[in-house]
Amino acid sequence: MERRRFEDWAPEKIIRLRAEADALERALNLYLSVEREVVEPVNNSQRQRTMRASRTSKYESLMQAFAKEGRPLSLDEMIKVARTMGITLDRANMRSLAFAQLKTGRVSRQNDLYIWSEGKDEAVDS
Repeated sequence: MERRRFEDWAPEKIIRLRAEADALERALNLYLSVEREVVEPVNNSQRQRTMRASRTSKYESLMQAFAKEGRPLSLDEMIKVARTMGITLDRANMRSLAFAQLKTGRVSRQNDLYIWSEGKDEAVDS
């Protein structure tokens, strides 16, 4: 195999790299122009309403099932209820879910049992 001299090889390589750079620059400009065309909400109230709607937990139906039990539940009992609904959560994740709901007031704690309220905004009396 014959080796080419650098002086012969480099100018061809530079031309090819410039062509690739031009293509990349065109693609970037197209991407940026499309990104600028994304429609923004008309006012902040629309944005806030959208954000509030997306805050519903993916475990909402599970939490409602806990409330429908009508009695305090241990972590093991909550895991059983979840499994009957086809949701698999380990003990640590179930405890995390319960503690997060304790902060919102949806759950109260009695020793090692959790008392769930029916609605999202409904506070539980301790």
